Amino acid sequence: KGVFLQQSKSMGDLLAKAMPIERILKAYSVPVGSLENYEKIYYQNAFKPKVQITFDNNSDTEIKNALISAYARVLTPSDEEKLYQIKNEVFTDSANGTTRIRVVVSASDCQG
Repeated sequence: KGVFLQQSKSMGDLLAKAMPIERILKAYSVPVGSLENYEKIYYQNAFKPKVQITFDNNSDTEIKNALISAYARVLTPSDEEKLYQIKNEVFTDSANGTTRIRVVVSASDCQG
C-alpha cells in the first residue's frame, strides 16, 4: 500500500487534473467513481518536510493540539536542529459568550 516518492508525485499530478473533472461531471449528474480512496493513499504517503513548531507560553492546550494536528497533515513536527521553524502566537478574546481565536504564524529558515 506504500507509494514511492516518484509515484507520489505522479499521483499528485493526476489527482490535481482529475479532481476538477470529477466535480464537473458530478455537477452534471454524471455517475463517476469517487477519487476519495486515491486521495487517502496519496495524502498518507505524501512527502512531509520536517519542521520545528513552537508556540508562545500562553497557548491554550486544546488550540495548540488542534494546530499541531492540522500541521501534521502536511508537515512532520520535529525537535531536530537546523530545520525550518513555524512560530505560533495564539490570542483569544471572549466577549458576550463568543470566543474569538487569532493565530499569528511566522515561518523562518534555520537561521531564524
